Amino acid sequence: MPLLHYIDLPGPNRPIVVLHCILGSADEWEALARRWARELHHRVILVDLRNHGRSFHAPDHTIRAMAVDILRLLDALGLPDEVVLLGHSMGAKVAMRLALSYPARVASLICLDMSPGPDDLTYVDHLLAVLRRLEADGLPGPTQTEALLAAEEIPPAIRHYVLQNLAGPAAGPWYWRVNLAAIAAATQDLAAALTAPSRCNKPASFVRAATSGYVTDYDLEFTVPALFAGAQVTTIADAGHFLHLDKPDAIFAAVATHLAMHA
Repeated sequence: MPLLHYIDLPGPNRPIVVLHCILGSADEWEALARRWARELHHRVILVDLRNHGRSFHAPDHTIRAMAVDILRLLDALGLPDEVVLLGHSMGAKVAMRLALSYPARVASLICLDMSPGPDDLTYVDHLLAVLRRLEADGLPGPTQTEALLAAEEIPPAIRHYVLQNLAGPAAGPWYWRVNLAAIAAATQDLAAALTAPSRCNKPASFVRAATSGYVTDYDLEFTVPALFAGAQVTTIADAGHFLHLDKPDAIFAAVATHLAMHA
């Protein structure tokens, strides 16, 4: 099995390993990561999870498989000691799984707009079906593909986010660089609640987007504390699920606060 693709930004302080969401990639995090490296002096490692970005494709797209991929990457990078894990949505579930199963490798945890509880991925299933159908029909290029997504009533923010996965030369053929079939086959696992025989006692910060609905008050009162003792909670006002894109300064500040306390 090959290693995951990653972007490595140097810094003298404890490494931060950043894990993106479904249909995301390392690239979307680079602007924030450069600030963390430059202003906070942390090494930052941006990862393309399997079946995403420039990483390898594989039929198994479970949370556990992705967590093991991260362990293998840390070993290959010579990072046997604790790192800070920062995950968004699906990436946050991977980070939580890693912290619960391999706590000796984790210094602290930052979870963006995701809880360890069950998730409703009905819309994601619909979106993946649309993307697979468009690919089967032949993708015409960015402008025309966005028009096709608009005709499918995909909201503008999601259209723009999805289009980062469109790849190919200007003359074609265009293709999705994500492994849609593997991701679609795994949504039941991606949506499932995380379980563990005991709670994780490593410092954890859960950052909720105020308008997304992904993390509920119930999650914060019951689901999160059941697995992560003493977790800190921050809510970012006027932010949707892509809170790092909606409110990058607020996310920079939330991460800086966590690092000042726990890194």
